Amino acid sequence: MNTGDYLKVMQQAKAAGTTIICPYCGAKTLGLPSGTICGNCENLISTQSGGRYGSPQYISSMEGIHDSIRKKSYAEAYPAFERLIGMPEDPFLLYTEALAYIENSNFETTLISYDKQGFMEENIAHRNASISLLSTAKMLLNKAVYLSETNGKGDISMAYLQFLAYLKLGDLKAADDAAGKLKGSTPLLENYSQMLLANAMGNYPKVLEYADSLLVRDTFSINALYYSAYALFKKGDRKVAKTLLAEFLAVAESESANRLKDVLHDL
Repeated sequence: MNTGDYLKVMQQAKAAGTTIICPYCGAKTLGLPSGTICGNCENLISTQSGGRYGSPQYISSMEGIHDSIRKKSYAEAYPAFERLIGMPEDPFLLYTEALAYIENSNFETTLISYDKQGFMEENIAHRNASISLLSTAKMLLNKAVYLSETNGKGDISMAYLQFLAYLKLGDLKAADDAAGKLKGSTPLLENYSQMLLANAMGNYPKVLEYADSLLVRDTFSINALYYSAYALFKKGDRKVAKTLLAEFLAVAESESANRLKDVLHDL
């Protein structure tokens, strides 16, 4: 697709879609009746979320968690997550809590500075904190995988969750195996999982190919616009990447997209 094609698709999506709040991370994203993948945590969500996920109190709590993470007030988010996860533990929320720990770990690494004099004890503290937070994230991801495999046999959303968790764990072999379970499910999940695998492997031409397949009515995912922007950035087309990223951020909240925006701004 060229830039004009992307913008035309976005106009159509805005007309057909509605802004929804992800029940798993609290981020706002553009949702379509055909199915929605959250622009932030990438969970598969429904525009008709019911039960506990649809209650006003639950949604308000999840929005509070998202706001705390956005402000980097991670210590506020973790207890709120634990209150919502409950018993039996919810694998979807375990996964999104793990994402918060990963964000926190990455934030600690940004605080490491080699411009200070002395023994740099602060750097050691930030590095150790980052390692500890990442360890907790991996524990939560593995628990989410275990629960989804144990309690979610035959549930396609659970199979997709396993795929996401393995990607975050950096286990591409297991992620590829999990993606195999999505074959024959829906074109949205099949193509989306393949796009994420291609991105993880650095195959950016393939990312663009799958992203184009996800920017049509029946398999639409707003995240394809972000991954197109990221792939174009990696291929050196920063101008178009900026344009697509701006369009994405106009209709979705995403920590990954915000980081890419900062990188593009500094170039």
